[in-house]
Amino acid sequence: MHSEEFEALNKRTGLYGYHRYDVWSGCDGSCDCNAIVFQLNLTPAPGNRTGDQTDILFLGKVQHYSDSTGTMNVTVEGQHWLAPGIVARLEETRNGIRGIRSIGIGWGILPYDNEINAPFLWRQQDKAIFDRAIRCGAKVCN
Repeated sequence: MHSEEFEALNKRTGLYGYHRYDVWSGCDGSCDCNAIVFQLNLTPAPGNRTGDQTDILFLGKVQHYSDSTGTMNVTVEGQHWLAPGIVARLEETRNGIRGIRSIGIGWGILPYDNEINAPFLWRQQDKAIFDRAIRCGAKVCN
């Protein structure tokens, strides 16, 4: 397919392109900032508990970088459907409520679906993180 044909198809279908989302989840309980960051760094992406790189089911490989503010998930070029892409996941307090902010940008397949589904995906992940932060604090737990 020629690039002009691809561009025309993409404009009609939205199968490939740029995506961006910004999702915030608040902790309903008494979450401690350090506990949130600790638990967030243990599970930087869905299905991941440890390790510097994860193979996300149906999407591909993601490299994880963590520090005292949160974690950064970076798609591995040529091995992830949404590459190039990046998600920053940071502890953030809004109106006195501690939470997690997930900011994602990238270029890949199904950009509209990615933007629509990101809030559901990250809020489910965040709920598990908040539950562990309340239950275990800044310690490893199940």
